[in-house]
Amino acid sequence: MIKQELAFEPFYRVTLGSHGAGLGLCLVKQIVTNHSGHVSLQSSLRGTKSTVQL
Repeated sequence: MIKQELAFEPFYRVTLGSHGAGLGLCLVKQIVTNHSGHVSLQSSLRGTKSTVQL
């Protein structure tokens, strides 16, 4: 992940050939925020870890 803020933008994709609408993390953040929660991402060379706190 290049910038965590971009991951939650609607229609943002990391690779050009990927399938889907690019709404997944945007919708997750909206739902979690509506329930007074928090979503965070931590990236490393091994991958990206997502954490949802409700």
